[in-house]
Amino acid sequence: MEKVVIKFALIFSFIFSCLNGFSQSQTDFPPLERIMSIDLSGSSSKDALKLMEEQGKFGFAYKTDVVSSTNSMTRSYNNKTTREILDDLFQGEVSYKSKGNYIVLRSSPKLKEQEISIEGYIINALTDEKISYATIFDTSSLNSAITDEFGHYSLKMIKKDIVYLNVKKNGFKDTIIHLSSTGNNILNVKIIPEVLPVKDSVDTNTFLSKLKNMKLLNLSKEQKESMLNFKKNLSTKVQFSILPSIGTNGLLNTSTTVDYSFNLLGGLNAGVRKAEFGAFLNMNIDSVKYFQAAGFMNIVGGHQEGIQCAGFSNLNNASFEGAQLAGFSNTVRKDFKGLQGAGFINSTLGKHEGVQGAGFTNIAGKNSNTIQLAGFSNQVLGNSKGLQIAGFSNTAGNNYEGSQISGFINTTGKIKGNQVGFININDSIEGLPIGFFSFSRKGYHQLEVSTNEVLPFQLAFKTGTHQFYNSFIGGVRIEKNHTPVYAAGYGLGSSVLLKGKSRLFFDLQAIGLQKSNTTNLSLLNKFGVTYQYQMKDKFAIAVGPSFNVLVTEDANTNPLTSVAPYSFYSNNTSGNQNIKMWVGGTLSFNFF
Repeated sequence: MEKVVIKFALIFSFIFSCLNGFSQSQTDFPPLERIMSIDLSGSSSKDALKLMEEQGKFGFAYKTDVVSSTNSMTRSYNNKTTREILDDLFQGEVSYKSKGNYIVLRSSPKLKEQEISIEGYIINALTDEKISYATIFDTSSLNSAITDEFGHYSLKMIKKDIVYLNVKKNGFKDTIIHLSSTGNNILNVKIIPEVLPVKDSVDTNTFLSKLKNMKLLNLSKEQKESMLNFKKNLSTKVQFSILPSIGTNGLLNTSTTVDYSFNLLGGLNAGVRKAEFGAFLNMNIDSVKYFQAAGFMNIVGGHQEGIQCAGFSNLNNASFEGAQLAGFSNTVRKDFKGLQGAGFINSTLGKHEGVQGAGFTNIAGKNSNTIQLAGFSNQVLGNSKGLQIAGFSNTAGNNYEGSQISGFINTTGKIKGNQVGFININDSIEGLPIGFFSFSRKGYHQLEVSTNEVLPFQLAFKTGTHQFYNSFIGGVRIEKNHTPVYAAGYGLGSSVLLKGKSRLFFDLQAIGLQKSNTTNLSLLNKFGVTYQYQMKDKFAIAVGPSFNVLVTEDANTNPLTSVAPYSFYSNNTSGNQNIKMWVGGTLSFNFF
């Protein structure tokens, strides 16, 4: 018994909420879309309007000569919208438009002799529900309309001997209508739902997700929904546009592919097969071929082949084959093959094959084969082959085959090639890292403690590769009067493997000497050759001769002129510099 009571209560609650929701939602609808059931038998047109005002909870506004007060009608309506009732009452002689909670009635404007006006609803033939965002169009002129959220459309077109209207809606069968009448026409069209095989249906989620990546298109909901109504794009030879929303293809521009497109300020097409020109903006949902030029920007959603030029920017949501040229930026979200040239930035998020040239920076995607030339920086997101030249920095992914040349820093993973820059960083390298500082994780780095005839204690950090490394040097010497002489310097070097654990090192170093009571230049230049033997994994000992050249300023007063143990050459220059040369030796202990 308790279960029966609960079920009854739930059913009653459901019915009450539906009725209550219906009564509330009526006033939420525009006046022309409010549904009513009404008996107008014996009423004049003006009396009929008053009855409709009472039931629909809205008002009419009109001049007295628009509506007759003497006629008597025999009509009744069940569950019809205000618009449907007015269509039947006035038969196209009166036009109506919602303004707030009022409906303004006017005498229908006279159509031009060559015009036809059509309006009505697109309706589900099985359920009698109004269908929103259905597309209706003339198959020859492509004059079109899209139903609003309440399923209503309005269409004007040029009168012709034969007019065929096509109604399309995703999930419904295409419907062709032959229109023979002229003037104002009320045409409600019923269309039949269909169940398509998966391979023939439109994947709404995938389709709309693609458009999300093209936010600059700024498509309306009506445009997006209308595009879903076309499983295959329409086709024309030429289209002309003033703005993306004003053109010869009208509302069907996003579903029509053209051979040639000419846009005064901007244009929007499904795609272009041969060429497109725009004084300001070109936009295409799908693919473009062969040539596209815009004064400001090109936006393409599908694959593009050919040449694309823009005064400011090119934005491509798919792959590209050909050449891109822009005053500011080029962006390709998928693979690129060809050339990119931009005043500021080039960006390819997929694979890039070809050349990138930018005033500021280039970005290439994974697995790219490209030459990058930039005023500031180049970046490859993944494995690549090619050449990078930048004013400031180059960055490449895990594996790079080629060369990096920059004004400041180069970084990459494993590189097969050369790095030339102030700073070079890599995981491992088959080639030369040439610069002020180079660090290879799997390369050569040693801490060297050494002694020689000038500096009893010298410390050096060597980094890079055995083929080419940098040395950062520091040292100290204590004079007889217990005054310290400090040393700081820099060097370049290379080594060759002799046999087993033996190596021969060649070092070229420049070391500045500084004593507390002098600021004069004292520069010790050394070229040394040392034989190194690896005692253990992270410890080696080395010994060898060196050729030394000491240059000191103010030779007569500079106390550091005497640090040379002897010289086989000594000479004072006309600039009061002293140059001494001698042969010395080095003993060093090397760690890690």
